[in-house]
Amino acid sequence: MKPKKRVVIVDDSSLARTILREIIQADGDIEVVGEAQNGYEAVGLVDALKPDLVTMDIDMPGPSGIDTIGWIMEKAPTPILVITSEQLGGHSSLGFQAIQRGAMDFMPKPSISDEQAVAHLRRQVRTLSELPAFVHVSADDGEPAPATRVARATGIVAIASGVGGPRALSRVLRRLPPDFPCPVAIAQHMPPRFAVAFARYLESITPLPVRVVGEQPTPIAPGVFVCDSTSHLVVKSASDLVTVAAHKDYPSKPSADLLFGSSADHFGGSVIAVVLSGVGSDGSRGLGRVIDAGGLAVVERPETAIPADMPKAASLAWPDARTMPVELIGDLLSSVVTDASAKTTAPPADSSDRLAIADD
Repeated sequence: MKPKKRVVIVDDSSLARTILREIIQADGDIEVVGEAQNGYEAVGLVDALKPDLVTMDIDMPGPSGIDTIGWIMEKAPTPILVITSEQLGGHSSLGFQAIQRGAMDFMPKPSISDEQAVAHLRRQVRTLSELPAFVHVSADDGEPAPATRVARATGIVAIASGVGGPRALSRVLRRLPPDFPCPVAIAQHMPPRFAVAFARYLESITPLPVRVVGEQPTPIAPGVFVCDSTSHLVVKSASDLVTVAAHKDYPSKPSADLLFGSSADHFGGSVIAVVLSGVGSDGSRGLGRVIDAGGLAVVERPETAIPADMPKAASLAWPDARTMPVELIGDLLSSVVTDASAKTTAPPADSSDRLAIADD
């Protein structure tokens, strides 16, 4: 019989702990083995019990959840899912601060009457509790950076990023110079209505301008582009980036498959597509479209990805894709990307406008 996954709940509210315990244990294959009401208790419990997952509130008396996450990751690295009050939503970047300190993902506390939110919580707990033990892999453990890199006329860099992706993104974007010459479009899986907070998080780690894309296209400019997870981010033409409504054939939102495929349709061989950490296989299908169009496919080395599902799926589907530790991806982009406005292999279009951004 498969052993139950073991979870520690950290929350100063006894009612919240009771509700979370009932939700988490409802399916019978996950067991809550400990509960803590503050950060000090949490660190001791995690160190003693060695759970498979910790759920963490952020707003607690004494040490904040953010600080507690940092302590746990130093003392007893464990997958952490932040589950906290609605103050996380809107324009708050607390969820992304938690990820930067080591949390895997975040979500608002669900109402017990919200069946969809409860089901999402159970899926996240199950997924994150099944992650392998944390192992740090440095850039030195991966393949060395190529001595010679051929510059590529690049119309767009498209990035797939899921659970664990924001930390990987920070490592990539920090390596891009302020004058990086082409747009970077990111399909980041995250809870709905966190796009503004995500953009602010990215602004804190990169000198590049960050824009939230909406339904209306706007003129192109170099920078970083994201959208809310209530819709998909797609390239509409060689000069337009917009969002489209969710589609049943693309359950991940926003879909990297759609972003990659639409990028290949309009930019052809001048696309660089990157697959980072995440659960599932989003990006693998679209990566094939990029490769067929002559673009460059880059995949985070699975050994440096937590979780590694998306990179593994991409590498298995496309073994010729360039695979490397996440620490090297930003350097690769910085060294090979050149402006595509002078030369591009994309289909005929107004190539002086590489992309357009849809504003809210």
